[in-house]
Amino acid sequence: MHVLLIGGNGFIGSHLKDFLPLNGVSVSVLDRFPERYRLSQNNVQVFLGDHTDLALTQRSMEGADALIYLASTSVPLTSASDPATDITTNLVPFLCYLDEALRLKVKRVVFLSSGGTVYGIPISLPVTEEHPTQPLVSHGIVKLMMEKYLFALAYNHGMEVVILRVGNAYGEGQNPFGRFGAIATFLGCFARRLPITIWGNGEMIRDYVYVKDIASACLAALNVKSSYSIYNIGTTRGYSLNDLIEIIANVTNLSAPDIHREERHSYDVPHIVLDSTLARQQLGWEPTTLLSGGLRVTWEWVQALSF
Repeated sequence: MHVLLIGGNGFIGSHLKDFLPLNGVSVSVLDRFPERYRLSQNNVQVFLGDHTDLALTQRSMEGADALIYLASTSVPLTSASDPATDITTNLVPFLCYLDEALRLKVKRVVFLSSGGTVYGIPISLPVTEEHPTQPLVSHGIVKLMMEKYLFALAYNHGMEVVILRVGNAYGEGQNPFGRFGAIATFLGCFARRLPITIWGNGEMIRDYVYVKDIASACLAALNVKSSYSIYNIGTTRGYSLNDLIEIIANVTNLSAPDIHREERHSYDVPHIVLDSTLARQQLGWEPTTLLSGGLRVTWEWVQALSF
């Protein structure tokens, strides 16, 4: 099997480039940018460009049996302040890629959706795939629209589609000096002894999934027999931001930096934990990395960076 990773030079994609070939899957990458922390691997063909370069998109998809769609230009914060850009830089390119995949008869699309935003405020926890979807912010709305377009593609054209609603990803390769990912950001603050900014009282709970466990879920999604399916990819265990700071302090043997608290965003879901029973039953997948272990490996990676 040959798989094209769209957005494959990003955080999760960098792990898929290592993991999939070890499991008999050849990969190539289409991305707007080079990988941030490593040089390109010699055994992976990389196409640099975007949907506006139709010839490049066509070349990248030729011979691909499946796509794994990882590309995203937004996070909830940025999408809330500029939903129009969220649509034009995420939904529109996504549809362009799907059109080309359909024309070239790509058999399967695996799409990484957002388990943290598509459901909105949970009625009950943990959240199953049958839970209503009422996203509160453009990031989740656009992800849900992408899911709906994939359903139409599967229904009308017979393309195999697997959607993974992933919890809050963390691990090596996630920028610790940016604005996305609580764990990465907190580790960056610990490393540089900078204040940590928290929106709200720190009791917002999320389901944190180690990136290598996400990679194994992607492999399972490539192989499962399915015409259209949706799976939560989470740990069924939630941690608050206050919990994270305490656990990171224990892992790093450092006292927590100063904490600066801001008013919670209205679109921040107070609690979200994903029920991954269906993924265990149908994909044969379950997370194998405890939060403390994943944090320890990620901290070692952060320490090795030059800053």
